[in-house]
Amino acid sequence: MVFSENYIIIIPHFLLFFFLAFISRSRSAEICPETTCPSSGIPVKFPFRLSHYGAVRCGYPGFELSCNHRSDPIVSLPSGDFAVRSIYYERQTFWIDDPETFCLPKRLLQRNFSVSGTSFKVGNLVHFTFLNCSSDAATTTRAKLMPISCMSGNNFTVAAIPAEIFTVPPPMCSVISTVLFPVEEWWLDDWGIYLNANIELSWDEPRCGVCEQRGGDCGFKRESGLQIECFNLGNHSLPTISQYAILTTAAILGILCFIRLRYIRRIGASGGQNNNDLASALSDTNQHSITGLEDPIIESYPKTLVGESGRLPKANDNICPICLSEYRPKETLRTIPECNHYFHSDCIDEWLRVNATCPLCRNLPGTLFSQL
Repeated sequence: MVFSENYIIIIPHFLLFFFLAFISRSRSAEICPETTCPSSGIPVKFPFRLSHYGAVRCGYPGFELSCNHRSDPIVSLPSGDFAVRSIYYERQTFWIDDPETFCLPKRLLQRNFSVSGTSFKVGNLVHFTFLNCSSDAATTTRAKLMPISCMSGNNFTVAAIPAEIFTVPPPMCSVISTVLFPVEEWWLDDWGIYLNANIELSWDEPRCGVCEQRGGDCGFKRESGLQIECFNLGNHSLPTISQYAILTTAAILGILCFIRLRYIRRIGASGGQNNNDLASALSDTNQHSITGLEDPIIESYPKTLVGESGRLPKANDNICPICLSEYRPKETLRTIPECNHYFHSDCIDEWLRVNATCPLCRNLPGTLFSQL
C-alpha cells in the first residue's frame, strides 16, 4: 500500500495534536480550593462544600456543610444539625458531635438518630436503656456503673445498658428511656457500658478515597453530570498511561518519517524530482525525524523556582503550554535559552526526551546543532 506525501505530512501533525490534548486532559483540571470555617482548622474540599463558599460544582450533591456561630462546620441530618469534628477523606469517613452541649447521649435521648435519605451511613444502631442512679448505687450493688459524665451530677449518675441484656434496673436506679444509639463497639463490665463520645459516619459515593490516597484531587469529570475523576496525580509528574502514550506516539512518528524518506528517495530515483528538490526534501525530512535530547543537555537549560508571590519571568505567561495548568508558588520551571520559552520542568523534560523542538515555536534548540 502506497501513502501519498500529503498524508505522510498530515498524519504526524494530527497524532501530535491528539497526544497533547490527551496529556493536558489526563494531567490536571481546575480544582476548587480547600475552604474552612473561620478558626475551625478542618479542611473542607470535594465531595464536601461549604455553602456560600465556591461554586455549586465544588461539592457533590448532599455533601453541603455550613458554619455556625462557633465556627464549627455543620452537617444537617434528619435528626438535626451536628458539628463535624474531623474528616478523613482517604477513608471516606467523618466524625460528628452535638455542636452546643457536646453531649451526644443527652441529645439522642431527646430524638432518635437517623441518616435516612442522606448520602451517609452509620455503622451500628443499638437500643440502649439509660438509667438514673443515686450517687452511691455503685457501692450498694454488684453493678460497676460507668457514668456518662456529661449527663451525671454530684448526687446522681447516668449510665446506659444495651436493651438486649437489660432485665430490671439495679437497686437505687430508675429507667430514663430506651433509644437507638450509634456505636461502633461496646463492651460490658457487669452493668457498665462504654459509649463513644462522637458518631462516625461514612459514604460510598462518590468514590474519592483511592484518589486521595494517591495524592490526587477528586472532582467532577465534566461541567455537567455526576461522573468523577482523579486529577493532578504525582504533583505534575506524568501518569504511567501518559508515559506509554509518549513512547507510542514517538514510535509512530518515527515510522511515518521513515516511510516518507523512502517515498521521496523512490521519486528521486525515478526522475519525478530534480536533484535540488530531492535534496530539499531530504533536508526537511531529516529535520522532522530528529529524536529527543540527551538528559545532560536538557539539564543544562536554566531552571527557575516560582516564588511565594507567584512572580513569573513573564507576567502574562502564567500557564504551562504543555499541561495547560497555571504556575503555582514553589514550582520549578525550565527555560529553552534560544527562544526564552519556559514550561513546567517536568513537562518540558519529558517533551525534549522525545522531541528536540520547542513546543511553542517549533525551533530546534541551538545546542542540538552541535551534535549533528
